[in-house]
Amino acid sequence: ADLFYGQGTELALMAKFALRSGKRFGVSAEVHAIGIAAPAGAQATNTLTVSGTATAGGEVIIGIAGRTIRAPVSSGDTASTVAASIDSAIQEQLVELPVTTGVAAAVVTLTHLTNGVNGNDVLVETLDDSIGGITVTAATGVTGTGAYDITAALDNLGDKDYDIVATGNHTTTDITDFASHLDDMFDPGTKRWRHTMMAETGTLGTAQTLATAADNFRQMVVTAEGFKNTPAEIAAYVGMPIAAEPDPALPFNSVELPDLTLPDPADIPTNAEIESAIGGGLLILSSNEQQTTSLIVRAVTTQVTLSSAPFFIMLDVTISKSMFFVARQVDIAEKQAFPRAKKSQRTKRRLRAVVLQRLKLIEENEIVQNVDALAGELIVDNNATNPDRLDVAIPTSIIPPLNQIVNVINLIVE
Repeated sequence: ADLFYGQGTELALMAKFALRSGKRFGVSAEVHAIGIAAPAGAQATNTLTVSGTATAGGEVIIGIAGRTIRAPVSSGDTASTVAASIDSAIQEQLVELPVTTGVAAAVVTLTHLTNGVNGNDVLVETLDDSIGGITVTAATGVTGTGAYDITAALDNLGDKDYDIVATGNHTTTDITDFASHLDDMFDPGTKRWRHTMMAETGTLGTAQTLATAADNFRQMVVTAEGFKNTPAEIAAYVGMPIAAEPDPALPFNSVELPDLTLPDPADIPTNAEIESAIGGGLLILSSNEQQTTSLIVRAVTTQVTLSSAPFFIMLDVTISKSMFFVARQVDIAEKQAFPRAKKSQRTKRRLRAVVLQRLKLIEENEIVQNVDALAGELIVDNNATNPDRLDVAIPTSIIPPLNQIVNVINLIVE
């Protein structure tokens, strides 16, 4: 990733996190990456300012985008010496960091590798400066400016089937760009069915704005309020298991994400926040009960309305994943059975039989159900306007995910 996209760039880190996620999950999808031009604007910077003189030895602990940096300190070290130690410790981990580092006197300056607003997503914090005599203060330096335009990159993604298209961006402009791209990919002449994904580490309300703007079963928005990694890394890491899982109907409830750094305890979502997020079409991240690792609560799409009315049928991503799977399988079966054919009554009967047989095979894998019961609704008919086209109405009952088990304890008095 570093060789192709540049060490520390957003794209290289996304590729690394996607591959790391696949290794953790045990199944990995192919990872393709496409770069975009850096925008005009400014590179984001952060500073770490050291003051005082150490009265004891130990270490200063710094957090950068969820990574932990430990800088050794000796008793008597001046502020400039401690700053140099911090800079040196950061230098040792640059291969995994989205910044470069430099030190002048007692100030360490971290600079995002490219111009643009995404540099503002890098969280820099002092985790522990409890050594006597010194203080390390983290602050924002220059605010990154310049918007990343993903439209040209999306235009190049019609070449093959991609299960998930993830971006480090997280604005409503990107939601609109994704919607246009998906309309093109879902065109009957294209048939590149897929989902898109972005993540938001700001407030639940900020993420909800994105989900509301999307409101479509093809788009996913991850809400990870207070999580330490960048939205780009989170989108890539969460997207991998959803793309790689071979069973499209199998849900992702409680799938652990051990390489994503948890937020501070106060930012771990409450049950009420989790319910609000899911009901709003947000894929929310939380922690396990021990608060030792991150996890997916429930993988959902952003679609919660249809024609301005509540609509939750397409909420779970397994529903649309399964529909895409059925569409691909039926398309494959038809191409295999009819490389050359006449539009005759015999062909119509055979086409229906081919589709029905493929549905039954899919049913054996517990992706669809009730194929025989719905067979009467499988209809092959002439297209109303195109004399050389057949239309196939395919009834598809997707097996839903099991999201809850409710136990009722009945007391028996004897």
